Amino acid sequence: MPPSALAPVSESSSCDAFPPASCSSECLSKDERSSGAGAGHRFWDAACVPASVPSSLADTFFDPLIGLPAWMVRRGHGSFITMEFGEPHLQVDQVKEKRLRIEGAPERALGRVTRFGGSWHLWVYCCDWRLELDGVGLAHTESDETTVNRALGFLDGQKLREVRINPSNAATTFTFDLGCTLSTRPAPPGTYEDRPTEQWFLSERDGDVLTVREDGAFTHGPGSAKSADEIWRPLG
Repeated sequence: MPPSALAPVSESSSCDAFPPASCSSECLSKDERSSGAGAGHRFWDAACVPASVPSSLADTFFDPLIGLPAWMVRRGHGSFITMEFGEPHLQVDQVKEKRLRIEGAPERALGRVTRFGGSWHLWVYCCDWRLELDGVGLAHTESDETTVNRALGFLDGQKLREVRINPSNAATTFTFDLGCTLSTRPAPPGTYEDRPTEQWFLSERDGDVLTVREDGAFTHGPGSAKSADEIWRPLG
């Protein structure tokens, strides 16, 4: 990555700690986060969201996405969120043997795996998030499944306008053109077993992935890279 992409970014924070969450969760291979209250739940205090300014990192990686609509916005495992940007692509793998795991069926049979997605795939991972419309909360990390699905359905189709990243803790704000704002921040201590946790991933069509971590570090490289080979750099 060019040195200009790592230029320091000024930031400020109006509070040093987040209020405790009312539930605990663990990452992908762990138990799902339990459902919480609806969008009116007050665990997210707006006064405690760190301020941030557009960073050169955001400019470098998100500039091609500005003006593109988010599509196939979905709730994933637990409180995870995924969405696509750019032209849709269909990938069909080669024929290979697959296990059926169905009683009475053959143990293995030939099949294909298909994948459908955009030129960019954003995965909001092990963090707290909140979705607002013109400052009014629609859903957050602990909202019930119905509320989350309805809120994400409203976000679907809105065009990305701006991305702001706080270099001290990777708190991020994604702003969209029709009034929606998706904000992320590190989860309270004790929420996840392994710290520091990855906050979100931006996967590119060529297989490279931008990963941002709660300790203000990021890495960018092949998604197939082993953890030991990843090089983490400061956001600011």
